[in-house]
Amino acid sequence: MASGGNYSFKVHQQFIFMYLKWTTTCHKCEAPLNPRLMARTTLDKNFIREYRKIRPIFLDNNMTMYSFVGLELKRVCYACFVNKVKIQPKLLRLREIGHLKHIAPRSISKTEEEIVQWFESLLRRARVNGLRR
Repeated sequence: MASGGNYSFKVHQQFIFMYLKWTTTCHKCEAPLNPRLMARTTLDKNFIREYRKIRPIFLDNNMTMYSFVGLELKRVCYACFVNKVKIQPKLLRLREIGHLKHIAPRSISKTEEEIVQWFESLLRRARVNGLRR
């Protein structure tokens, strides 16, 4: 075993030859950071490339960025890094009287549910095309 850091991986696996993996989540919105689709054979990789053309998934907002939260450096997604919350007295006043529910805007990065749903549809398509051995 390597003497590097000990990472816990989040792996969503149904087939042995294709699986979805990410290492961390965003500190603010809990979206997966740097999700990767792993495949073993070139046939599976070519199928994934073709499927991404048919049903693309935009994961650029799920890239890892680092941001200061207080005095600590935390991992955040690109969407949370760009859309930092600026607390203004006017927004606090509107929230206190009930006109606003949330001060922070909703993150536009893909959530775990959306990514896993896309991956499950990929696996259904693979089953239909006969890639399961």
